Amino acid sequence: NELFVGGYGGIPNLTKLDSVTFEQIISSQAVATSVFSVESLATDKDYVYSGDQFNNRILKIDKSSFTTIVSSYGSLGAGTSNFNLIGQIALDDANLYVGDIDNHRVKVHRKSDLEFVRSFGQLGLHTTSFHLPTGVAVDGDAGVLYVANDGGAFNIQKLNKETGEFLLDSKMDLDTYGEPSLAVDERYIYVAYRSFSPDIRWLELVLEKRDKNDLRILDKQIIRPEGVTTVSVSTFVYEGDISLSGDYIYMVFTDDANKNGTWYLQKRLKRDFSIVKELVSTTRIGTVSFNETAYKPSRKTLKETLGTSGDYIQVKFSEGAALDNNIKLYNQAYKISQEELR
Repeated sequence: NELFVGGYGGIPNLTKLDSVTFEQIISSQAVATSVFSVESLATDKDYVYSGDQFNNRILKIDKSSFTTIVSSYGSLGAGTSNFNLIGQIALDDANLYVGDIDNHRVKVHRKSDLEFVRSFGQLGLHTTSFHLPTGVAVDGDAGVLYVANDGGAFNIQKLNKETGEFLLDSKMDLDTYGEPSLAVDERYIYVAYRSFSPDIRWLELVLEKRDKNDLRILDKQIIRPEGVTTVSVSTFVYEGDISLSGDYIYMVFTDDANKNGTWYLQKRLKRDFSIVKELVSTTRIGTVSFNETAYKPSRKTLKETLGTSGDYIQVKFSEGAALDNNIKLYNQAYKISQEELR
C-alpha cells in the first residue's frame, strides 16, 4: 500500500502515502531544488528511482530508509553520461529506460549501479527518431518499449527494447504541448495527455486505454475533478506521470496552467476509468508512482478445520464492501471429512 509522490506539499521532497487512505506515512525533504527535485518516479521492490530534473541526473533511493541516496548518475549535456530534461522513467528487471527529452532519445541504464547501457533515437520524424519523448513504458516480458513523442509526429512508438528496432506506431490527438505519459500492464497500454477542447476554449485531460499489441484505442475519456461533468472556461494540466497498481490507475493534475490552482491526486479503476478516491490539495503534488513492474498480489494458503454445529457453515473472508479491501478471496474449497464415532 505504498504510493510514492514527488514534490508533495509544493516543496522538493519524496513522500510516501497510504494508497488506500492517501494519508502521509513518511517524507524526505530537500532544503532546496539544487539538492534534489523529484519530477519523475519509478519503483520496484527495494528502491525508488527518480528523475532529478534540476540537476539532470537520475537517483536511486532506498525504500526502507527512505532518506538514503544509494547512487546517482548524470549531468547536463548530450553525451552518454548526460541528460537534458529527464522525462518519464520505466523499468524492467535489469534496467531503467529514461526519456531524455531535449536530447530526443531514450537512454537505458542499469538498475544495479545506474551506469549507461545504450540509447535509442535522435531528433527527427523517422521510425528510428524521436521528437521530445516525454512518455516511456516498458513491457519486460514481451521485450517491448513504448515511447510517446510530444512533438513532430505526435505518436506512440512500439520498439524492441533490446535493439530499438521499430515495430509499430500510432497517432495521438495532440494539438499542443501535451506532455504524454504511458503505463503498461499485462493486456493494455494507458496513455495520458492534454489537448484542446473541440471549440479550442480550454485544455482538457485525456486518458486512453489501448491494445498493447496493435495500439488501437479501446477507451478514451476526459479526466476532470470528482463531481465535475462540464466546464465553461478552464484549463487542466497533468503533472508528472501516471502509474498502475493492480486494478487501479493513479494520476496527478491541476486546474491552473500556471500551476497556482488546486491539485488533484486521483485513483481510478482501469476497467472503466471511474474514480475510486480523490485527494484535493491547495499545494502542489508533483508526480506519483506505484511499482512499475507487473503487479502480482501476495497469496496465502490457509487450511483450517472448521468446527460445525447444525446444518450450516459460515465463513468471513473480507472486511467491508469497499473497492479497496486489503484481503481478497482467490479460491476456496470445502472437504467433508468423516470422523470415527467414539
